Amino acid sequence: MEGAGGAVDSLMLVSLALTGTAGLQAVVFWALRGDRPPTWWIPNPALLLFPVYAITVLLRHGRITTHGPAARPPHP
Repeated sequence: MEGAGGAVDSLMLVSLALTGTAGLQAVVFWALRGDRPPTWWIPNPALLLFPVYAITVLLRHGRITTHGPAARPPHP
């Protein structure tokens, strides 16, 4: 997908946000239920924490900005 950097970065951000949401939902569900087998601790906290790290890296390298596009000048 060369040449579509903005679209790829946007999709990556959405994907990371949804992955983090899935991890958070799993953590909350199991916390409320109170039943956490050892095999649970590997994937679900990873789903919650990996997107935080990945989004931080994307923001630091300037691939994703926290502000919108520049405003266009008015037409004469």
